[in-house]
Amino acid sequence: MKYFFFIIVNFYLFSLSAVEYYESNSINTLKVTKKIMLPDGSVYSTLNTKGSGTNNFGLYEIFNCAGHRLSKEKILLEQDFYCNVELSNSTSYTFFMKRSRTDMDAGVGYIVIAGGTEPFHQIKNKKCNYAVSFFKDQAYVKIKCEIDEKFSREFR
Repeated sequence: MKYFFFIIVNFYLFSLSAVEYYESNSINTLKVTKKIMLPDGSVYSTLNTKGSGTNNFGLYEIFNCAGHRLSKEKILLEQDFYCNVELSNSTSYTFFMKRSRTDMDAGVGYIVIAGGTEPFHQIKNKKCNYAVSFFKDQAYVKIKCEIDEKFSREFR
């Protein structure tokens, strides 16, 4: 009996500490809209991206983003984007994506949820991780954001 009680208590404690995530995977087409050569040899570019993907709740997502990047000798120095995301359940959110000099080589950075409809309004200003890789004009992006049970219930 004491082993049964021990197992039940540990299972309960484990479930309390279990972390839930919002995870999005998308493919986005990059289009350079303008390039400016700067005196130091760096290149400032503005970009638009459009893409689609899915999330771990089984919903489809459409991305519409605009931003800029600064590079020198084919090395990315800085990149900032704003993105609007529309989901197949009629919800939406906006995020800010940033990469700095310190995380360029790893292909990782963070986004900040700027707001959106419920349940995304609940995680406004939340900082989430993302990873990106490129092939030709395509960006393959994965976003992973820790969420609470209330947020998760909104999608189920």
